[in-house]
Amino acid sequence: MLNKIFACALVVTSVAVASAGADVKEDVLAATKKLAGSENYSWTTSSENAQGVMPGGGEGKTQRDGLTMLKLGARTGTMTTIFFKDGKGAYQSADGTWHATGADAGAGVESGDGRMITSMVASYQPPATQAQNLAQQAQDLHKSEDDGSFAGTLSADDAKALVERRVVRGAGGPVEVQDAKAAVKFWAKDGVLSKFQIHMEGKLNANGQERPIDRTTTVEIKDVGTTSIDLPEEAKAKMAGS
Repeated sequence: MLNKIFACALVVTSVAVASAGADVKEDVLAATKKLAGSENYSWTTSSENAQGVMPGGGEGKTQRDGLTMLKLGARTGTMTTIFFKDGKGAYQSADGTWHATGADAGAGVESGDGRMITSMVASYQPPATQAQNLAQQAQDLHKSEDDGSFAGTLSADDAKALVERRVVRGAGGPVEVQDAKAAVKFWAKDGVLSKFQIHMEGKLNANGQERPIDRTTTVEIKDVGTTSIDLPEEAKAKMAGS
């Protein structure tokens, strides 16, 4: 009899935990959907590894009509400004010249920046969509008592795919991802996503050489409903012709 009672208690507890986890996931997804449904918002992105803050980073703005502005930092400390909407875009090179994205992107631009930007414009997802996808994939989502975040992990396959997108892409040459792990955190304010964070770990193996991965990327949302994008006439003209 005691065994039956104990077994029943375990079942009830498991159901309760599963239900709580489902509720947390729904809360996080609701917060991402509210952000996605807002008129406009801005964000900043930063990354750090085991050695400290990584160069680069960036910031962005987006509107409900799809117009998006990105400022992306390079290792040299320079910033590239990009505007795009409905697959058409324009970016400003280091000399201040505006270029259209597309088949002719990168003409006169060293290091293939134009081709990279064109590829990014075609597949870019704003932070609200990125966070929603991560929340859908997250396992064991729970609320942290330490900082009020909602924390979870990704499966091994999803973690590997994430590392391939965010770390390997653009590395050049064949690179193998090993032992990939990823943890995610989400914060919400007044029911709207205010920040999310990705921590990736693993190893990259290229040409027999192994390099560890330990990177944390943080996206902070701001100015929800009050963001505006000032599209320069030169960029607008390039977008119209791209």
